[in-house]
Amino acid sequence: MKISINNLSFSYDADSILRQLNCSFESGNFYAILGPNGSGKTTLLDLIAGFLKPCQGDIFFDKQKIDLLTKKQTAKKIGLVSQNYYINFPFTVQEVVMMGRHPHIPRFSHPSADDINLSESVMEKTGILHLAHRRVTELSGGEKQRCIFARALCQDTPVLLLDEAFSNMDISHTLQMLRLVRQKVIEKNLLVLSVFHDLNLASAWCDALVFLKKGQIKAFGKTSEVMTDTNIKTVFAVEAKVEFNEHVQAKQAYFNVS
Repeated sequence: MKISINNLSFSYDADSILRQLNCSFESGNFYAILGPNGSGKTTLLDLIAGFLKPCQGDIFFDKQKIDLLTKKQTAKKIGLVSQNYYINFPFTVQEVVMMGRHPHIPRFSHPSADDINLSESVMEKTGILHLAHRRVTELSGGEKQRCIFARALCQDTPVLLLDEAFSNMDISHTLQMLRLVRQKVIEKNLLVLSVFHDLNLASAWCDALVFLKKGQIKAFGKTSEVMTDTNIKTVFAVEAKVEFNEHVQAKQAYFNVS
């Protein structure tokens, strides 16, 4: 699977959000999208997911334009975990996770034994199996986010989009989800695009970084190559010292707090 973005632009009325982006993403890689607030990170994911239509340019899945796919076809290709997901109806956790199987279940049919087994396996891996019969409206923010994470994994798509998907989780569950995603990238050749605010988490877990600023790509490449003092200053306007950290086996940014 390859996602190709050609001359992509998007605006809300007169407010330009993304301007003439050209890049591509390939299976078997974990990509981090980084940038200041308002740089277009979430908009880029929404365009790839088909929630928004570009004002200019095209997005391809392999050689197929995304806007020619049906909603069901898109749901079989892309799983999404967003920062905020509101469920006002008191579905159980198990019911929400099973929603990930809906694109794969024929109309008027019931989930198969395989669907049920997959949902239970995903709930166990995301640490929410004990919450299976709890109403989702009763969950904490972090528990609800893991529930939505499990639903996306249950969807079993070749592409996974994460929009600040760890924002409500404590560090233990954040690392648990990152390990799970990293494992899927390696074992299932998954293509993952994730919006991060934490530069050091992104550097520690991702194969490549995309730095956005004012709707344009300022740097894109292997983490070891683009995680630099210069790129951080260019994009975020802050001074940082980037050094290789032996403990995490990745470059990390250190900021002056005085």
